Amino acid sequence: MRISKIIVALLVSVVAVTAMTGVAAAAAIQATDINGVETQTFNPGEKVYVTGFGLIVDNSVDVYVTQNVSWTDGDKISDAGVVLVRSGVTSAQVTNTLELGDVSNDGGTYDIPFPGKYDVLYDAGQDGFYNKLDDPVDYVGCSGFDTVPEFATIAIPAIAVLGLFLFFNKRKHKKD
Repeated sequence: MRISKIIVALLVSVVAVTAMTGVAAAAAIQATDINGVETQTFNPGEKVYVTGFGLIVDNSVDVYVTQNVSWTDGDKISDAGVVLVRSGVTSAQVTNTLELGDVSNDGGTYDIPFPGKYDVLYDAGQDGFYNKLDDPVDYVGCSGFDTVPEFATIAIPAIAVLGLFLFFNKRKHKKD
């Protein structure tokens, strides 16, 4: 009888971990250094890169550097003060750390003005509009994502543990 309890506990744990993995795999991008390490600030002369995780795979996408704004679904990207656009790159390039440009105030082709606070936005549909479901954005300028666990990330393991507790408690009371 003890083996059946262990098997049930393992199955519930596997389901909980699988559900958590699905939630944690949401698309994200962040401003990074050349090694893909999230970087909070960039100085003149430094190169800015972007690295993505869980991105929608398309043949080509656009990556924008814009002024730091609060994004709402359907916002026109050009209204945010576009500083730099890398058009027609692939999601694989972004996943493998894509160079965006240099931080500079001399106005070169791929230059990001200094000083400033910027967002990096991944436009999966190349439509020029922010789509909350498909277009991840680095919200805090060049300092990476401001992450807060989603409700499901916390709730699923809590429910799994509660379910195991109730299951074993019920079985214990049946014996008595």
